[in-house]
Amino acid sequence: MKALLIIISLLLCQMAIAQTDEGLLFMNGQKNPLPVSIYIDYKHAMVLYQTDGEIRKAIPIDLVDSIKLGSEKTFTKKFINQNSDLLVELVRGKNSLWIQEDRFMFYIEQNDTLRLINRKYLTLALPVIFGSSLMEEFKLRYRTEPSYTIGYFKSLVMFSNEKSGLVQVVPPENHSRIKGRFIIGPYLSFGTNSIAIKPTETGIKSGYYRSPQGAYGLIAGYKGRKAFDYEIQVYVNSMTHHHLKDSIHHEPPGEYGVIQTSKLTSFSSKQINFDGVIKYSFFYKTRRKFNPFVFAGPSFISVLSNKLSSSVRLYNVTLRRESYGEWTFGTDKNGFMVGLHAGLGFDYNINQKTSLAVYVKHQSFIYPTVDAAPPVNSPYGIRFDLYGRSTSAGLTMVYKM
Repeated sequence: MKALLIIISLLLCQMAIAQTDEGLLFMNGQKNPLPVSIYIDYKHAMVLYQTDGEIRKAIPIDLVDSIKLGSEKTFTKKFINQNSDLLVELVRGKNSLWIQEDRFMFYIEQNDTLRLINRKYLTLALPVIFGSSLMEEFKLRYRTEPSYTIGYFKSLVMFSNEKSGLVQVVPPENHSRIKGRFIIGPYLSFGTNSIAIKPTETGIKSGYYRSPQGAYGLIAGYKGRKAFDYEIQVYVNSMTHHHLKDSIHHEPPGEYGVIQTSKLTSFSSKQINFDGVIKYSFFYKTRRKFNPFVFAGPSFISVLSNKLSSSVRLYNVTLRRESYGEWTFGTDKNGFMVGLHAGLGFDYNINQKTSLAVYVKHQSFIYPTVDAAPPVNSPYGIRFDLYGRSTSAGLTMVYKM
């Protein structure tokens, strides 16, 4: 586990200094753009870029005219209170709508004047900018109240431009989270698994035994327009527990004067997990490099094989005789376990199409009843309930289609 965390940390450090998006950089006064790998550092008002075969360079936003990332998004430099910033245009017309993605702030441009729409004073600012009569007409037509969202502002600005009768332009989906996307990618996790076994015959539950576990598989889902994303994780999971020490002392039915000591010595299992995931992203409104999230959901587990080893010692009190036997046995059919899982993590957006997710997951499950085959003379070898819990660190890299 420690080794995995170290590897993940080193990987993220490397990626944090790596370039993120491919695009075109338009500098002030230059007609020909530079094809570059680029990252916008909003905190320090800098743009970091690198061309093929050259070292990374950093320039202030003041020296940038615009940045075009593929065919999806264009950042344009605007001066706000004598400071320059990079905004994304959502509507162009008599009234133009702009968004500052890092801070998720909206601006309305009228007659070359850029006005910030403060979330706190939203209901007061809109009638001043658009007029009270237009706001009332917009409210009656769309039956909506003011909200600090992309959808509301786009509808309002487009409505105001239509009323003016002037031409307007709406750039195609110029914001990373407007359009939902399907995702797919590999799944990998390492962690610890703990199991406890309760034989039906005695009803005595063993202690929990811990062992390492590893899993690999695929992840697919839908990254929605709102805060919630939906995923399904399908992966193969194996576990092996050795040197178990639980013992059960009891008197077998119909054998008066005989004391039986049954000991569970080892357990192994191979499963296919189907985990449904509902994920809540905190900064869903705008694309950031690091995006923390929490998640939870049900788990459905198909058990491919179980194998247990048990020893039985019989002592006849009357005859003062002792016998001993060992068995290794499995289950007579495949079974299913059900459970719940929850956790937290973060997405690291490498570029427009690819992101890396790192997370920690806790999972609890129960296997209602396991029948051993063939039955043997041991409570562990006839019928038992299996309880489990696991904690793992996972890594996925998804491609957004």
